Amino acid sequence: MWWRYQVKTHLPPDVASAEFTRVDKRVLDQQLLSFLVSESASESNDADWVARQQCRKEALSPYLARVLICVFIRLPGIHYTIEIDPELERVVHWEWQTT
Repeated sequence: MWWRYQVKTHLPPDVASAEFTRVDKRVLDQQLLSFLVSESASESNDADWVARQQCRKEALSPYLARVLICVFIRLPGIHYTIEIDPELERVVHWEWQTT
C-alpha cells in the first residue's frame, strides 16, 4: 500500500483511505516522460496545463531509467495520479485532475 511510503507532501485525507483504481509498475524512460509532458497527454488544454506540464517534468526527470509505481485513484469528480519510487520508498510526484 502506497501510504506505507514516506510522503513528503500532503495528500488529502480521503485519498489516503481510498481504494486504488489502478496500479502500474513501469520504468520511466525518455519516451514515457515525453508523453507525460506533451500536449497530447492532456485531454483539455486548460489554462494551468503549462504549469502542470513543467511541474511533472521537474518532478519526474530525476527518475529517468528508474522503476516507479504509478497509482491511480478515482473519486467522484476527481482523479489522482501518484508516482512512487519503491527503492526510496517515497512519493515523488502527485497531482489531481477533474473528471
